[in-house]
Amino acid sequence: MSNLVAMRVLIITPAIEQRVAKITWTLAQLGYDIRIITGIESNRFDNLLGNIPRINYKYLINPQFTMDPLLMSSLKRLVDKSIADFRPEIVIFREIMLYGVLRHNLKKYMKMNNILVDIADNFEFVASDLYNKFNPAGWWLKTSVKSYLKELKDVRFITVVCEQNADRISRNYELDRSKIHVLENLPLKAFTSISQSKMMKKPKSIVYSGLIDNRIRDLSEVVRALHGTDWMFHIYATNHDSKDFKRLVKYVANTGTSDKVKFESPVGFSESIDVLRSYSFGIIPHKNINTVKYTLPNKLYDYIQAKIPLLVKDVPILTEYVNSLHAGLSYKNSADLQKKLQTLSINDYLGFEESLDRAKFNLFWDNIAKSLFERLFRE
Repeated sequence: MSNLVAMRVLIITPAIEQRVAKITWTLAQLGYDIRIITGIESNRFDNLLGNIPRINYKYLINPQFTMDPLLMSSLKRLVDKSIADFRPEIVIFREIMLYGVLRHNLKKYMKMNNILVDIADNFEFVASDLYNKFNPAGWWLKTSVKSYLKELKDVRFITVVCEQNADRISRNYELDRSKIHVLENLPLKAFTSISQSKMMKKPKSIVYSGLIDNRIRDLSEVVRALHGTDWMFHIYATNHDSKDFKRLVKYVANTGTSDKVKFESPVGFSESIDVLRSYSFGIIPHKNINTVKYTLPNKLYDYIQAKIPLLVKDVPILTEYVNSLHAGLSYKNSADLQKKLQTLSINDYLGFEESLDRAKFNLFWDNIAKSLFERLFRE
């Protein structure tokens, strides 16, 4: 691994979220010298990032910044200076938008076969699902992303989170399938502290941890399912200041379910697995929309590592994954979820627990990611 020690890697990302933090941690473990340009810097992952230098450019978080010539010009100057000063041998783009708007800049400094583009969100679907078809911003986003995806023929490495998306973008954008590598959002074993002692679980409890985003996740459907049951719903929201969070709080109050829904204080990344362990089920309430159909969320693996069964909305990719592990149940709508909660037995739960016991020892990021990056960057 000595030939990797001095290699310099520049990561350009809208935000330092869990996937970016794990990629960075992996490269640091391999001995790379790393710099990050990011739109939002989170302190949730400082235990993974250590003292890695970071440059903040706040407009990176919003892909529409590319419509502003002044912002684009200042970003390109920042990237130019960072490349000139740092002289990276590898550049990693977290998301297709940033690669698309900056690809010509990089051609001045380095070969395109030293670029990796990590695609964890399908922005051409985001544009269709989240914008009215007559919305100019939605039209622009969809058109731009499709164009940028075709430009991926120039890069050497592409990573995605599931085989379904690898096959889709290879087929739809005429990309060489051999350059697309699957790197699931598995949890880090090194930062997953699960005690082997038995933990007292909150009986008949459901937990959700993550963003409250009504466009993609339907938590109100889960709240409605609680009527007529003796189940509790615990929510660890990571965006308490958002409009969607405030709407959910108001919805709970208006539907008379305040006694069944508890909004918990968010916990740090390194503590989250142990916190999740105390609940009976973890829920993934994603809507069955194109944005979701070709991805597997981080939370899926967090629940598995916490060894709690899953309740997932009946999105084919989620249902197939959970059923393959015998790790939980899927539900079609609020009434279906309510019925399942009313009829779940202790034997059902114990059966899921046995399956999760087997699964959680095989689903880790550490060795898989290290092996992938070591192999790709040595080619």
